[in-house]
Amino acid sequence: MSTKVGMISLGCAKNLVDAEIMLGSVLARGMEITSSAEEADVLVVNTCAFIDSAKEESINAILAAHQSRGLNKRAGQRLIVSGCMSQRFARELRQEMPEVDAFVGLDKVNELGTIVERVLANEDVDLAFAEARPTYIPDYDTPRFRLTPAHSVYVKIAEGCNHPCSFCVIPQMRGKHRSRSMESVLAEIRGLVAEGVREINLISQDTTYYGMDLWSDKAGPRQPVDSARGPTLVALLREIQEIDGDFWVRLLYTHPAHWSDELIETIADCNKVACYIDLPLQHIHESMLQRMRRETSRSHIENLIEKLRAGIPGLALRTTFIVGFPGETEVWGTSRCCCEIKLPSSLLRPQVEGLAGCHDCSSYLFTSILTKENIVETWLGGGPLRRLGGGRRRERRLPAGRRRERAAPGAAREARPDRDVGVLPLGGRARPGDRRGR
Repeated sequence: MSTKVGMISLGCAKNLVDAEIMLGSVLARGMEITSSAEEADVLVVNTCAFIDSAKEESINAILAAHQSRGLNKRAGQRLIVSGCMSQRFARELRQEMPEVDAFVGLDKVNELGTIVERVLANEDVDLAFAEARPTYIPDYDTPRFRLTPAHSVYVKIAEGCNHPCSFCVIPQMRGKHRSRSMESVLAEIRGLVAEGVREINLISQDTTYYGMDLWSDKAGPRQPVDSARGPTLVALLREIQEIDGDFWVRLLYTHPAHWSDELIETIADCNKVACYIDLPLQHIHESMLQRMRRETSRSHIENLIEKLRAGIPGLALRTTFIVGFPGETEVWGTSRCCCEIKLPSSLLRPQVEGLAGCHDCSSYLFTSILTKENIVETWLGGGPLRRLGGGRRRERRLPAGRRRERAAPGAAREARPDRDVGVLPLGGRARPGDRRGR
């Protein structure tokens, strides 16, 4: 009887791709995937550690998984923790959470199948990964079990980030930016289109920086996309445009510092690239942008938005703002940001005024694309943030010796219409040879 592996995956679409790769490695080792935590021989919790509320959710999920195996009389069930929290706090968590059987770093996502076998054999799993920043990037032929609907998929074109944003710990957790080769990305997309996928979501920590780390001359943090210097997102999009099939791509996680006229023209020219841009701005006030170390200015953002609107007819912009960043005042709040960059008034609700000046809340604006032609505008607002350490049990579980990220104390979890959370995959089981959840 084959080993059954279950997974609870938290966090963003990039973490979801990691989960798919981990499950792919499980299937490659001849194991089964189950959506029932109760029947799993090994349960994996794929964690997020972006900010405090994400850490709290991850810790609670780990504790709940441990408690459930006791209640269900599954004392032999093994518990593995993976993801960003495992990468950053593995050694501290091992001391604080002895109930976890193994921790998996981000460089080991493609080796989960082997790690499961070692855990079941009562072998120790080394924590050496915690001493170095990750370097792994997936390839087109990396085994992967898709967890998204059949028509839509996320393609991670790069990993890591080189930006020094003061509110973000992604570079410390996921390492420096490293792009996949263009041939690898194109091969994956061709295979997905052949399987019937209609929507390709290109993701990374900074999609607009794609390829620049491969240039012979180093690209700076404010370098605009320039195909004359080496591989770029522009070249990738033009190659994707030449792939046969009825599909489209959309861009998530772009950075305002890297946009160029060349990139805008390419998106306008390529009819397989959706007129949809995810462009996190975080703020518009000059002082706050400097405090956040965003490497952009108010004038740059305003000029960029005007260029995008003029250059890409029918464009839908999705953006995020951080509210409650240290030093922010009421006159610099979100409602004023929205007005100053001329966001559609339909996005604003009355409660925005109550959120804008509050240091212990977060609000996010985004647009979510349902089809290439049908854009739906959506508002998400966050309430007061629940803090870690509210009770003795939670305080005991906090990684010792580490400071919480204080730069954006009011920031709630990243606004993600692309987020999948829960026991994965949804429904049924997966056996060796399966490519996606049923």
